[in-house]
Amino acid sequence: MVEAMLPWLKEHFGNPSSTHVYGRRAHSAVLLAMGLEASTALGAVRLSLGRGTTRKHVQEAARALVRAWKEVSLTSSAAQPLRP
Repeated sequence: MVEAMLPWLKEHFGNPSSTHVYGRRAHSAVLLAMGLEASTALGAVRLSLGRGTTRKHVQEAARALVRAWKEVSLTSSAAQPLRP
C-alpha cells in the first residue's frame, strides 16, 4: 500500500478529508490503495469519528445519509437507479 500511495504523498498532496478537488482525488487514492475497485472508491462515503462520537451520533448520521440518498434517488434522472 505504501508504494501505491507514494505519488499521492509527493505530487498529489490533497487532504483526503477535504471536499475540494485535490481532496477528492486523494480520498479515492486511499480507497484504491486499500483494494477497492475504482467505481466503489469514487462513490464511497466516509465518516470521521472522534473521541466524543457516540453510537447515537453514528446512528443519526446513518439515518441522515439514508434520507439524503432516498431524496437523490427520487430526483435522479440517471438511466441506472442508485443502489445502496
